[in-house]
Amino acid sequence: MTASESKTSPTHFKRSVVLLKQRLDRFGGLEKATRNLAVAFADAGCDVTVLTLGDVPMPWDSRIQLKSLGPVSKLSVLNLRRFDTLCRRWLSQHPADIIFGLDRNTSQTHYRAGNGVHAEYLLRRRATEPWLKSLSFSCNPLHRSLLNYEKAAFTDPHLRCIFVNSHMVAEEIRHHYDVDPARIKVSHNGIDLEQSNAAINTWKQERPSLLKEFDLPSDAYHLLFAGHGYRRKGLEYLLKGIAQLRDSNVHVSVVGRDRHVDKFRRLASELDIHNQVHFFGAVNDITPFFKLSDAIVIPSVYDPFANVTVEALAAGLYVVSSAYNGGKEVLTPNTGTVIAQLQDPESVAESLHLALQNPKTASSALTSRQSVENLDSKTLLGHLVTLTLTS
Repeated sequence: MTASESKTSPTHFKRSVVLLKQRLDRFGGLEKATRNLAVAFADAGCDVTVLTLGDVPMPWDSRIQLKSLGPVSKLSVLNLRRFDTLCRRWLSQHPADIIFGLDRNTSQTHYRAGNGVHAEYLLRRRATEPWLKSLSFSCNPLHRSLLNYEKAAFTDPHLRCIFVNSHMVAEEIRHHYDVDPARIKVSHNGIDLEQSNAAINTWKQERPSLLKEFDLPSDAYHLLFAGHGYRRKGLEYLLKGIAQLRDSNVHVSVVGRDRHVDKFRRLASELDIHNQVHFFGAVNDITPFFKLSDAIVIPSVYDPFANVTVEALAAGLYVVSSAYNGGKEVLTPNTGTVIAQLQDPESVAESLHLALQNPKTASSALTSRQSVENLDSKTLLGHLVTLTLTS
């Protein structure tokens, strides 16, 4: 049974749930969200199945059935089309009360748009990429397919509810696809407060030894940049902003992977800030960098809601965010600031200067932490499950 064919009596409490997630053999935020959501539905007494492609991970929970519908292709566009087709075929043979999509499938009863709006993402890319690269977007088969599938998903009349993680994304959906606002529910990304205790409880005692361990100066203001794919995450804009702060003792730790890292090393040298920029690559645990840093900078070209926003706040950091990160919505004047013009180095520098006025102290760290205590992930997830089961 497809989403358009799924029918449930108003008095029937929905218990059969199928989650659609194209890939589970990775370890990103959406894969983690899928696992947590599946467990939450199981905790609510539902029979839960997760459909995917490729290898399935070790069982998350004995109550959850993980079903691979086929192998993974090297071409993303083929995976997109095949997964949608195979989901429809499987669902036609296995009726379900709720079909909950976490990727861009064309038909489901509920959809969590964790990737945001691809049409908006391309607009942001066009504004920041070289013109020749931007020109290629309109003929790229993957982008064209994503736009087609996205439109089909958002405009499907049988779609009961769209969950988004920021008001920014909600507005983008209404703007690009004229979706009824009543069908869109906003729920900001949450944080595991217990798990984040390690970053907030001992930072003051451990900071000196961590700075020594990573060979970083003890008398500097320390910024953190964290993310894979430096161009999309806006590292270029951060480096150009730092170059404007000639009289400030600012250092930035760059955490995350990028196959073009040498390009950014060269940029730091060209800007004469190479002694202030430290590249650490991908790390297994970001907690030490939360402990040693005063603030985090999230200069994203497009982020529906960067998880690291709430993670950093919970760890006691001040946050400098681009206007294109939905996570900006949880910031207050005491916990962060938003870069007015990302592509203007002076505008970036202005926000960084504001951060410099807010070094991490015991008091400021507590203020940042308290600002996200209402975003406990378990509470938010339970609310999402309740909305799904009653819609």
